[in-house]
Amino acid sequence: MAAPTPRPRWATWLDRLARHSAAAIDKVVARPSDGLLRDLARQDRPCPPITMPDFGIGPGVEAQLREGRAAFSEGHYGDALHHFRTLTEADPKNAWGWHGRGDALQMLNAHAEALAAYDRAIELAPE
Repeated sequence: MAAPTPRPRWATWLDRLARHSAAAIDKVVARPSDGLLRDLARQDRPCPPITMPDFGIGPGVEAQLREGRAAFSEGHYGDALHHFRTLTEADPKNAWGWHGRGDALQMLNAHAEALAAYDRAIELAPE
């Protein structure tokens, strides 16, 4: 009896791509709970200004904030989250870092974590 023909590498690659695509689609179309949506849409949450003011913070922190916002505006939410996470680990009292972290988490469908990040930002800078 002849040995079975090995599966081509491209077929394995396509299977892996299909699995990852399905997982990404599940995240995109997944709907958070109504209670969580209500919490995220509460009217008592202040809207952030459109432009970023100069806070006079250190160059490393400022660079992380700038890079995070740039990645977010280009739709690279994972990269944005990395920059904001690095920023908040270096400066845990940076409200803008927590706000950006919440934005990135919300776009990545991590709504509960986004809400916690927004709450931390408001706790640090209620104005």
